[in-house]
Amino acid sequence: MSKIITRQTELEKFCAGLKKESFITVDTEFIRDSSYWSKLCLIQVAAGSRENAVAAIDPLSGNIDLAPFYDLLLDKKILKVMHGSRQDIEIFYHDTGKMPQSVFDTQIAGMVCGFGDQIGYEKLVKTILGKDIDKSSRFTDWSKRPLNDRQLDYALSDVTFLRDIYKKIAAMIEKSGRDAWIEEEVSVLLSPRTYDMDPKNAWKRLKIRTHKKDVIARLQVLAAWREEIAQKQNRPRNRILRDDVLQNLALHKIETREDFDKTRRFPRDLPEKALMNLLERLKKAKTPAEMPEKQKQRGLTEQAAAIIELLRVLLKYVCEEENIAPKLLASAQDLEDIALSDKADVPALKGWRYDVFGKKALALKHGEYAVAIKGGKIKFFPLP
Repeated sequence: MSKIITRQTELEKFCAGLKKESFITVDTEFIRDSSYWSKLCLIQVAAGSRENAVAAIDPLSGNIDLAPFYDLLLDKKILKVMHGSRQDIEIFYHDTGKMPQSVFDTQIAGMVCGFGDQIGYEKLVKTILGKDIDKSSRFTDWSKRPLNDRQLDYALSDVTFLRDIYKKIAAMIEKSGRDAWIEEEVSVLLSPRTYDMDPKNAWKRLKIRTHKKDVIARLQVLAAWREEIAQKQNRPRNRILRDDVLQNLALHKIETREDFDKTRRFPRDLPEKALMNLLERLKKAKTPAEMPEKQKQRGLTEQAAAIIELLRVLLKYVCEEENIAPKLLASAQDLEDIALSDKADVPALKGWRYDVFGKKALALKHGEYAVAIKGGKIKFFPLP
């Protein structure tokens, strides 16, 4: 029968039993449909070495302090195995202000091992373990209590199967010698910059339609104002003000309270005090010190277009040879940037990606790498 921890003494005992594990598997269930911050509803944890040491921790039980669990997350000696961990890490980081230590993401590992771009957990279970997950509880409202045994079994399968997946995929990584590849990708997940929620930087997440300084100045103010309200009220950004309305407001010089109402789709339920605050801030808007880079209008020449096509073929070839997901190596935009510049600021021309793909891409571009068809298959090889 499934186990759910709702008492502090149970949590402390369970976490104490995990302190000697070399690795544990972790997953969460949360909801974010109508809030700015994710609402953590369940934490699933399994020991790496003991099949029966598995439990669902209920953070909604009312009288439970998650400190013993968070202590495990901060323990560098224990590897925390997760799948598609970005949202889980964001929740933990927001809740504690501290970043988990020693994390292994099986989705990243799956890409490194050639299981496809951002492979889902269910598919990875099927591919590596040959097992199916009962999907009947997939759309559970995890904030509702009580949870039945079927729902808990479904939630716990996310960490029990993960335990077996890790053992198999870790052996594959060790054999390939690609540990550093995964560490580099996980380091991005464990960087506080990845989860930057500072309102003054909110404008950087928007699609910039113009590079006029006065418009950018207003956009920064508008985005920061919306972000502050969204965080304070715990509401999704677009429930406060939609992105397109935000952009339209930035394009015009708002000078009076009535100017807001003249904007198409501007919400009518915003508090008057908040609008007057926004109006004052717009009047004092200053161009941000860090302006976005202006995208150059660049039409591709026939030569550049031909290089891009060859780079696409090379990317596919390298990924098949190295058994690695294409998205992990280079995007379509990366290929275009490489075709236009040998010094393009793209991941494919840095670190291990350069060794695996970037070096070959530049060699192909400069006629030092050739393509041929042998035995019905495309082959690339260096020219003498």
